[in-house]
Amino acid sequence: KYEVRESHEELPYFIHAKTNVPYLVGRQGHTVIAVELKKFRWSIKLQKTKENMKDIVAKKNDEKWHIRIKTMDTRLSDVLRNLPVSAEEIDELITVCEKEKALPVIAVVASDSAVLLSAKTFKALSP
Repeated sequence: KYEVRESHEELPYFIHAKTNVPYLVGRQGHTVIAVELKKFRWSIKLQKTKENMKDIVAKKNDEKWHIRIKTMDTRLSDVLRNLPVSAEEIDELITVCEKEKALPVIAVVASDSAVLLSAKTFKALSP
């Protein structure tokens, strides 16, 4: 059953499991974010980082986002209370993005939905 929660309305863009996205295809949630960004005509490229992690580099017009994917097997509201990203990882992402001249973004993919957050302000982003 689909229910609307108040927290959905607070976010500028919210990827929900009930959309036509092939939700959580792949363990890392990259497919969810890539498909959603493609809907908005972003060009997508996977970029390997250390420890076999893969980030998404997305470009549209003059904008460039470097997206770190975080996947959790719990509801998004629970994940957002305790974000699964360390301060060191955020600093490393921001450093990489400064070199690339990209916006550092964290994509949180949960069992019921996903959201894109700025790594600097932790505010939700809309593609």
